[in-house]
Amino acid sequence: MRLAKIHFPEIIVDIFLVVFFSLVFALNLKININDQYLALSQSFLEGKLYFPDGYKEMDLVLYDSKHYWHQGPLPAVILMPFVFVFDIVGLNFKQGYLQFFISLGIFILCYKIARYFKFGGENSRYLAYAFCFASVFQFIAFFSVSWFFGQEISVFFMLLAIYIYLFYRKHFLTGVLLSLVLATRAFTILGLAFFVFDILYSKSSLKNKIRDLFYLLLPIGFAGVLLLIYNFVRFESFFETGYLINNPTLPVGDPLFGIRYLRNNFYTYFLKGLQVYILNNKQVVLGGITLNIPHLVAYPSTSFFVVSPVFFYLLKVKIKNKLVKSSLLASIIILLALLLFYYSGEDYQLGPRYLLDLLPFAFIMLLFSFRKQNVSTFAKTLIIFSSLFNLYLFIARMIGNAQMFV
Repeated sequence: MRLAKIHFPEIIVDIFLVVFFSLVFALNLKININDQYLALSQSFLEGKLYFPDGYKEMDLVLYDSKHYWHQGPLPAVILMPFVFVFDIVGLNFKQGYLQFFISLGIFILCYKIARYFKFGGENSRYLAYAFCFASVFQFIAFFSVSWFFGQEISVFFMLLAIYIYLFYRKHFLTGVLLSLVLATRAFTILGLAFFVFDILYSKSSLKNKIRDLFYLLLPIGFAGVLLLIYNFVRFESFFETGYLINNPTLPVGDPLFGIRYLRNNFYTYFLKGLQVYILNNKQVVLGGITLNIPHLVAYPSTSFFVVSPVFFYLLKVKIKNKLVKSSLLASIIILLALLLFYYSGEDYQLGPRYLLDLLPFAFIMLLFSFRKQNVSTFAKTLIIFSSLFNLYLFIARMIGNAQMFV
């Protein structure tokens, strides 16, 4: 029987959703390391912009005898009421408590966006499942460390901005949500291009286009001014976020952006395969012969299409629809910026997580790659097996790290 003839009942994706979100919930409760945003929220409650004395975690920025955080401040601000309430009752709050609901919110938004484009309920769940678990996003959802926590929040607000824009065309509210993206992860704000292009491509009069752009950009500009002040108060410079002060992987004298990085970044993002290691002390005896067990692992990372193969369907997209054009242009801008940005490739991840900055727009194009809003049986199979393979890579990464291989 051909694969195309196999019937995939609707319950299959529901079962996998329950399993994977249960894993997200359990892992987010378990992990209690690299909680920089949590510590920073406590400092904000105390009226300070720097970390508490004695707090020691990775990537802290030392300036004027104080330790700061180089990422956007919004995730710490979001955590403040939770930390405040838990402190009152004598309990400790974890970033993972909130990250689970952010992951769930991202799934719901992807589902709603798919429904907007007339996909049925089952197909929409498969597509939203693909975004969350059959892509580079899976590893981020499993780990509530601060780098991933902030990136999840930026993806959530970008998807929410897309949702509000598509359903309601509320330009000012969309701008407010994009300002929250900017205050979380500055790089992700390049996705603003999607909305700007869509407004410019619209059939509205020039006067209405200018009005819509003004309402869209006003809150973003306001947030930008606040962030400049935030930088100046901490580092006595409007444009210093702390990233250049503390970037141990950047060779001394090398620029943060440059054409020199394009080739290696392209290889890392799109061509790098998996590594095969031999796991120490893990052997099997067959017929009296002792064999070392080969161990596939994404270390330090692997390419986008290894962990997100469903996005190969983007090759089928026809660039006719206005939203596809806007999504493509936004994706190109973000991708060019990422390819020219210094990237050591040593980040703790399974796939290139920085591509999450363009994933919401790749998702829109993915929706247009399926004819008549029908996700084929092959695509559904690919999505399920991709999520399971990513889970294997996650488990392999957890049971074996660089020190465990020879």
